[in-house]
Amino acid sequence: IEFVGEGRGVKFYNDSKGTNIDAVVKAVESFEESVVLLMGGRFKGGDLDSLMEVMEGKVRLLVVFGEAGDLFYSAFSKRFKVFKEESLAGALDRVFSMVEPGDTVLLSPGCSSFDEFESYRERGEFFKESVRAWIGKS
Repeated sequence: IEFVGEGRGVKFYNDSKGTNIDAVVKAVESFEESVVLLMGGRFKGGDLDSLMEVMEGKVRLLVVFGEAGDLFYSAFSKRFKVFKEESLAGALDRVFSMVEPGDTVLLSPGCSSFDEFESYRERGEFFKESVRAWIGKS
């Protein structure tokens, strides 16, 4: 999990390498504070129930995107505040419009990147560049 930066009182972390549900569980567990979680891409399977247990009381807001967006929205929207976007860019626009000072934003997609990017690394770079641009506008 890579710290990307802080701006407008919001901290951003990149865990684009978290391409399965177990990785998301570990990432969410690693934060003491609640998080705004970004998840999406091409789903590879996994136990969503175990993730929901960890998310309870830890995820303030969930923004889902990509091919897995509909699946994640259906799975999580009864228990969490969830927004669905088509792409990571759309998900970031949503997050940027909703974050508040004190928030921690975590990209831990739980999916491969191949619906939108060539690799998890490219997805992570896109996330970092977008965050840095948003922070730079403050």
